[in-house]
Amino acid sequence: MRRSKYLHWDTYIHCDEVAMATAIAGDRLIKDSFSCYATVEVAGELTSGQLVIDALGRLGRSSNVTIVTSINRDVLLSLLEDIVK
Repeated sequence: MRRSKYLHWDTYIHCDEVAMATAIAGDRLIKDSFSCYATVEVAGELTSGQLVIDALGRLGRSSNVTIVTSINRDVLLSLLEDIVK
């Protein structure tokens, strides 16, 4: 079974493309986001090599990342189209 179907995704998720588009056109692209503290767990206490976000603020640490939860699809498609022109 393909991973995307197992996770109930209908289509391919363009993670790298969205990350770069956010860096290029952040204010035009991002529709919704939130800030929180995040770290990569390397000691194996919670997980191994995974990003762990404290979205509920339980650790009491200052925010160090912005998590994008919604983007403007039209802006993303326009940026992707510009790549191949």
